[in-house]
Amino acid sequence: FMRKIEESSLQQREEELRRYVLQEAWDSTQFSNCLDRQLGAILVKNGRIIGQGSNLCAPPPYKYEDVLPFCLRRNAARGTSRKKCRGFHAEIFACLSATRKGITPTDYARFAWHQFDGEKKGARTRRVLQRRFTEKDQKYLRAAELYLVGVAYVCDACHWLLDWLGVVVHKNNVIPPRIPGREI
Repeated sequence: FMRKIEESSLQQREEELRRYVLQEAWDSTQFSNCLDRQLGAILVKNGRIIGQGSNLCAPPPYKYEDVLPFCLRRNAARGTSRKKCRGFHAEIFACLSATRKGITPTDYARFAWHQFDGEKKGARTRRVLQRRFTEKDQKYLRAAELYLVGVAYVCDACHWLLDWLGVVVHKNNVIPPRIPGREI
């Protein structure tokens, strides 16, 4: 009987943590400057939030912290016009924020812009991303769990990086509705 109570209590704590983390991920979407889709990512390890991020865009001449007046990719076919916005993915932002403290999104973006690189299966992108994380970073991030809101999938480059770092993508990610007032 006591074992059932303990298991129930553990399940309740896990559910409370999941809800809390997903709310934090939802809250981090407010820092996204993307006019098309706002994403939030939270990294959790041992029941603690260790990193968070949101997606950012910086079409020239804008910076990642700028409020954008329009979206260059809006209404474009999926998978096209990626280079126009120089997107910075929330997953990478979360991993970088867990390992590098006190730098700005623009600093992070130097590490993370990983659009199609012209090499087979993004080989250049993988090399660039590997150099951004030390062995100590890898050890720290290993077995962390990534919670994402705003998207149901992780792009190939981010998926590769998360696997390489040993980060597990949480299976219950959420696709929230568009944020009111952020549409064009």
